[in-house]
Order: sequence, then C-alpha cells, then structure tokens
Amino acid sequence: MGDTRDTHAPFPYGIKSFDFHTYIPLADPAPALRFRDAVCSEFQDALRSGAANAYEPHMGSIGPHVEAGLGMFEFDVCDADVFVRMLHFFQLNHGPLSVLIHPRTERGDLWDHTEGALWLGAQVALDLGALAD
Repeated sequence: MGDTRDTHAPFPYGIKSFDFHTYIPLADPAPALRFRDAVCSEFQDALRSGAANAYEPHMGSIGPHVEAGLGMFEFDVCDADVFVRMLHFFQLNHGPLSVLIHPRTERGDLWDHTEGALWLGAQVALDLGALAD
C-alpha cells in the first residue's frame, strides 16, 4: 500500500493527532479487552490505512499512567474525520471504563495530558512529573 498520509483529513489549530488512553481494571480486565476488540473491529479500515493506530495493552504502569490496579491500552488517530467517529464510538460504548483523550500539540505533553485533555468516565490520576517538557 502506498503512502496515505497526504490523504488523511488534517486537524485544525496545529493539532497533529489525538490519543485515546483506556484504563484497564486489572482485577477484571476482560470487559476492557473486549471493548478494545470492538474498537479494532469498528475501525479496521482506519487501522489498515494508517489513519489510526492500535497499541498492545499494558497490564501495569507505563509513562504517566501509574494508578495502582490499572493497565492501559491506546489508540492514536491522525485523521480528523476518524477522530470524530472514534470519539462518538467511545462516548456511546466505553461503559464504566475511564478514558483519557488528548491532542498531540506543540504545547507539550504536560499541557496535552492536562489542560488539553478530555475525560470519559472517572478521571484517573497521572504522574505529571513524567510529562515534564
């Protein structure tokens, strides 16, 4: 498949992409992992084209995502049209899971994960020291 980056709908205001971090309750990870599978199924065309990327679940702390008892999986979206669809899918289907949605901007990781962030469900504590720019 050829380079499709130029065909992705761009984000306004200097936003490069969006990350969706879904937190996995380690005491009962199955519902979160089923939700991940549902997202992969719903967005298989976007994942195949490179408009979105799926990363393997982390069953423990990683980066600023350090709250005890939680793992995390991530989707990155680099197409504005796919972002809107994925946001709607997450809003309607995340159930009791906590989801951090943030842009990737030139303002830096700390701003992106705090002032620029959206939350679905309960907000999860982040290690802000891990985000120092």
